Amino acid sequence: MKYYLETYGCVANKVDSEIIMAALTSSGWTRVENPEEADAIILNTCAVKEKTIAHMLSRVRRLPKENELIVTGCLANVLPDKILEERPDAKIAGPREWKKLSEILGIKLPEKKAGVPQIRTEPFVASVVISEGCTGTCTYCATKLARKYITSFRPGDIVRSVKEAVEENRKEIRLTSQDTGAYGIDIGTNLVELIGEILDSVDGDYRMRVGMMNVDHAARLIDEGLLDVFRDERVYKFFHIPVQSGNDRILRVMQRNNTVDDFREVVRKIRKQFPLASIATDIIVGFPTETWDEFLDSARLIEELKIDVLNISRYSAIPGTVAARMKGQISSNEKKRRSKYLTDVHLRVGKEWNEQYVGRTFRTLFVEKGRHGATIGRTEHYKPVVVQRGDLLGTFQKTEVTKALPLFLKGTIQE
Repeated sequence: MKYYLETYGCVANKVDSEIIMAALTSSGWTRVENPEEADAIILNTCAVKEKTIAHMLSRVRRLPKENELIVTGCLANVLPDKILEERPDAKIAGPREWKKLSEILGIKLPEKKAGVPQIRTEPFVASVVISEGCTGTCTYCATKLARKYITSFRPGDIVRSVKEAVEENRKEIRLTSQDTGAYGIDIGTNLVELIGEILDSVDGDYRMRVGMMNVDHAARLIDEGLLDVFRDERVYKFFHIPVQSGNDRILRVMQRNNTVDDFREVVRKIRKQFPLASIATDIIVGFPTETWDEFLDSARLIEELKIDVLNISRYSAIPGTVAARMKGQISSNEKKRRSKYLTDVHLRVGKEWNEQYVGRTFRTLFVEKGRHGATIGRTEHYKPVVVQRGDLLGTFQKTEVTKALPLFLKGTIQE
């Protein structure tokens, strides 16, 4: 039997696909690169934005109709009726409906998603899912509709996954979840204890990137020792903490579990402990009822806190979410204007922040190919450094930063 697989969206979706591939391979299936050659086409979908949903439905429509189509991922839960409008014969199983997906494929998928076989698709990077779902009730979020409430995986299974990845010579371990900060709430542990157990149990020369955590959980975990475990040289001094807006009224409308001052305090504590730490956040522009002055609060927050990594999203009204039914929807042109304004602010702030790395030397891990024969490394702060050499993949190198740009650094290897 032959299968064709397309994967879209977040790291969690990518890991789901790696587990599905391993299960299919062990059952005798072969992956093909042409959907027309497949006995089964598997589309692992994303539903994070309107534009993404439109592209997913386009793929459903365009994939060969003579072949069996199986749609999984978030769109399968968020808009199953739309999928069936495009392909009435499609078989649908959401990201937490693996028993159903097993029955559709005629194979046995594991009941859990940690400590199980994966066919990893990157030679020096391993993504390890630590939990699924979240504790939030954000009014705009489609992911909650698909991934549901938090389910944390057992620490022993996660440690085993990390250990196997390091033994396979993976150098960068990415702990991922919809909210890593919520890890363990349902099983009587927390992220601090998990990271500590990984560091104590898995020897080797590797770096670990901890994925996104929401502000409320980050604040709690800092009080529980998060910054202490981040002192280990194997943990990137990188914090992805989405604030989503710099205005408290908008945060209340979003039903976020934090204030702007909560975010400020988290950033202050991180920067006090790690002055060069890279802090990433997310901002949604054009949320329903957001005024221009309220939007400017977000821009001012980025400038004030010198946020060096910023993910800007124009608000998308996702069917089934509370925010999609709100009055006061902002026009596309206005959202575009706000996105451009905030992008300009971020590029200026990013360039200013990155200047402080110039002239310094860092032990940099190279795991990504760049353009024109270059290789991209990451400092201990997860700052990307582009070096014009192609023989560095999978290695640590002493790298001097020679130039700062808004989104990355340039450097040379110190022999």
